[in-house]
Parts: sequence; C-alpha cells; structure tokens
Amino acid sequence: MDVEYERICKKLGFVPCEYKFDGPDTEDDNWENPFLMRCSHG
Repeated sequence: MDVEYERICKKLGFVPCEYKFDGPDTEDDNWENPFLMRCSHG
C-alpha cells in the first residue's frame, strides 16, 4: 500500500479491508455529469 494512501486512511480512520460497498455491482452511466461544460456548435 502506498505510504501517502496509508497516512490518509489513518488520518480519516478508514480501514480499507473493513469497507463494504453497498451500492450496485455495475457503474451507472446514466447520470448527467454536473462538471461537463456544455457548448453548442451550431
């Protein structure tokens, strides 16, 4: 494990091996990205 990653985990009290993801097994690509800059080319 990267030293910096380990330091951050300790600071946040996060233990990766104890983390259990309760979301969907697949990524949802249907959401709209709020950071995407929209521009019209017409």
